[in-house]
This record gives sequence, C-alpha cells and structure tokens, in this order.
Amino acid sequence: KVPMGVEPLGPQQFKNITEPIAVYLVTPAGTGHPIAAKSAVANIRWWLTGAAFVAAAVWAVFFWPRPAKDTLAAAPAQATPQSEAGRLVAQVRALVDTINTTRDNLALAEQLARKATELEPSSAEAWASLGYVNFYFYLRGWDGAPARLEAARSFASRALALVADQPEALLTLASVISVQHADTAQAEVLFRRALQTAPHDNRIRRSLSDHLAHNKRLPEAIALLQEAVRDDPGDSLAYYTLAVIAVTNWDFPAAWKSVDAALAAHAFASGWKLKAILCANWKGDLPGMRRALERLSPTERTEDRAVYLLMWCSLMERKPERALEAAQLTSRDYFDDLFVRGPKGWFTGRAHSLLGQENLAQLDYATAETVIHARLALSPDNQHDKLCLAITLGLQGRVAEARQEIAPLEAVAREQSPVVQARWLAMFHAVLGDGARAVAYLRQVDDPFGGFVSETPPVLRLDPWWDKLRGQPEFEALLKDPKYCPAVDWEK
Repeated sequence: KVPMGVEPLGPQQFKNITEPIAVYLVTPAGTGHPIAAKSAVANIRWWLTGAAFVAAAVWAVFFWPRPAKDTLAAAPAQATPQSEAGRLVAQVRALVDTINTTRDNLALAEQLARKATELEPSSAEAWASLGYVNFYFYLRGWDGAPARLEAARSFASRALALVADQPEALLTLASVISVQHADTAQAEVLFRRALQTAPHDNRIRRSLSDHLAHNKRLPEAIALLQEAVRDDPGDSLAYYTLAVIAVTNWDFPAAWKSVDAALAAHAFASGWKLKAILCANWKGDLPGMRRALERLSPTERTEDRAVYLLMWCSLMERKPERALEAAQLTSRDYFDDLFVRGPKGWFTGRAHSLLGQENLAQLDYATAETVIHARLALSPDNQHDKLCLAITLGLQGRVAEARQEIAPLEAVAREQSPVVQARWLAMFHAVLGDGARAVAYLRQVDDPFGGFVSETPPVLRLDPWWDKLRGQPEFEALLKDPKYCPAVDWEK
C-alpha cells in the first residue's frame, strides 16, 4: 500500500454532462511499501483491479446513457444564481397565475413587483411583471380605474425599452390597447410578437383569442384555444375562455360543454360561478345555480362576483332574506367585477322591497347614490357611473332628475350601432316601468357580459328587476320572439 494525498479541485464541467462534477487530484504521498502484495502475481492482480476501476469510471463519465441532446443543449453550462429581484418576480407570477387567485393575492403581488423594480431598476422582467399585475387588476374588474391601464402601459413600455421582445411586457401592452379599442391591428401585432417569443405561453394564446373573438374572428379565436388545450390538456383557463367566448356569442350549449371541461381539468371558483350563470341564463335552473354556488369555499364567496350571484340567485328564487344574508359576506358597497359593476344597494334595496320594507329600500338606494357620487367625484366623465346615477335616481322615484341624467347618454346611444350601453339603458327604463323603451334596448344588447350577466328569456321571466314590465305587450312579445337570442331554442 502507498499513502495517497487528496487535493480538492472543486466542481468541473465535462462535455456532454449537464451538472458539474466534484473532482479531486489524488497523488502518492510517499514511496510506501507493499503489504498484501507478496508476489508478482498479486501485484499484477492489484494493478489490473485498479485499471478496471479507472476504465469503469471513464466509461461512466463519457458513455453512460444521458438525456437527449436537445435537452442538454438547452441547459446552461452552470446554473446562474437568481437575484433577489428575480426571486420576487417568480413569487409575483405564482400569486397572479394561480387559478384561484384573489384580490389580496394581487395586492401582495403588486408590492413584490414594485420591490423588484426598486432592487433592480434595469430588470425588464421586473418592470414587465409590475405592468402585468396592474393590468390584471383591471382585467379581473378589481380596479377599473383608467389609472390602472395607464400604469400597466407605462411599466410595460419601460420593460420593452430595456428588452425589445420581453414577452410579458408585449402581452400587457397588447392587452391594454385591446381593451381600450385604441388600435386593434397594433394590438394583434404585439400579441403575435409575444407569442413568437414565448410560443408555449398559454396566457398569450388566451389573450389573443379573446382579442380575436371581440373582433368577430371566432374561428381563429377558437382554433388558438384548441391549440392551447393540445399543448396543455390540463389548462382549465383555456376551456374557460372557450366558454366565455361562446357565451358572448349567445352559444350557451357550447359554453356549457366548455365550462364542464374546465371544471373537469381543475375545479376552480370562476368555473363554478360561470356554471351558475349558465344555469340561470340558459336553463332558468335556479336549483342548479344554487348547487354550483355552494361549491365555492367560504373565502371565495366573499369576492364581488360571488356575492352578487348569491344575491341574484336569492332574488330570482324570491327569497329576499337569503339575498340580505349574502350581502353581509362583503363590506364593499360597490360590485367592481368584469361581469358585475354597480352599487350593492340596488340589490339590498330590491330585497327590502320584496319584503315590503320600502323605507329600508329607499335607505339602500340613498346609500347607492352616495357611492356613485363619490366615484364621479374621482372620475367626472365616467359614462358608466353616470348611467348608474340615473338608474339610482329612478329607483328613488326622482323621475325628472333621472331623465335629465339619462338624456345625454341616450343622445350618444342613438348614434351607436350596436348601442354600447344597451343593457344599462334597458335597466333604466325597466325601473321607470317603460316597457316599450326597455325592450327596444334589450333587442340591441350585443355582449352578454356588458356589465351584468345577460338578459335571456329565462332570466327576464325570473329576475324581479323586470317586474314592472310584466303584462306589458312589448315585453311579453319579446319573451316569445324566436329572433331574440336566436342561437338557442328557448322553449326547448
């Protein structure tokens, strides 16, 4: 035996091996003397054993079966340590992209993204992440203020100034332009640049498909989502987007099939809420609607859309006590969601009216008016809030004031085709009991998700909002008209 010295050389990289390997330099530390090897044959046997060991080691390093060449080519020679800003960006994505993300998750994500930009102002990823979070607030309806869109645009542009093809920044900028209807062609160009940079990012596919659908290019939108599903069969949000596109085109059977597929891939809150909406809009199935809403967790029931749907279901069931109970699930006095936008006091007031408690109902409507005035103080030109004010005045019986508020909005509507605020104008005239005008606007509703869920024949028959129109010839004729929402055989 010979004493050996061992010197660590540290991790070394070898050709065709992904991970670094710890290497040690082994050298004789002295002349030594043989102990076990007492003959030449023994010495030869010892050297042969050593040679075999070395040969095996060499074979293992260079010829042991390895991952495919493409996999190795994609791997870095040595993992680069992630910066603190990079770790924060990863946390932001985890918070935002989780399928059941909440308003609180998004608020935390915004804080983390902002911190990432402070730690690393030259990081395009950090600025892109902050821009995406700001747009996501708007997308989910959790903050519809124009300032959110402007912030999203500004942060995305800053990211693109650092890295011209940063995919998340391209996605955000394209999305802002799309929802503002500023330049549909430019939005599409940016979406496709993002998709070319990140071809397997289904967020980009879903957003582009939504853009195409809103521009009446349904076959392209659906094909893009089907491609997303093929790429990731477990992408619940791709199925969900297919369902939403189907609803916006009044194709409720297709929407039902897609939302079932979404829930089969992953049961999530937005899927159950859409299922509840379809139970009401397509089938007038209030027990089915209630069952879908009962699948929501206690936390999920506190979100604006869930609270509204629980109240709406209760009102259509003519169970106002349950509507008032649902109202207690949130302290917020204004529903601000993609599907639902308006003061909560409208619906607590309706519940009190059904209970015969008109004084309490008027207090609710007065609270709603206060809420709307506060919003208009921040954004005086907000057309939607002006419409809400007119409706609220109508609910209080202040008809002359209500008509004064609605007049300029109707003047704009007469020059539009289709009428952008048709649903809201119909709701206004329903409050005043004017069946002819309400029905005229209902026939022009173009998008079932234009602020509240769609007014289909089953809903019009059930929802107490339309009670003043019952028995009026125009309204009754609408319920029986096969040309109204023609995609569905309502009687069947």
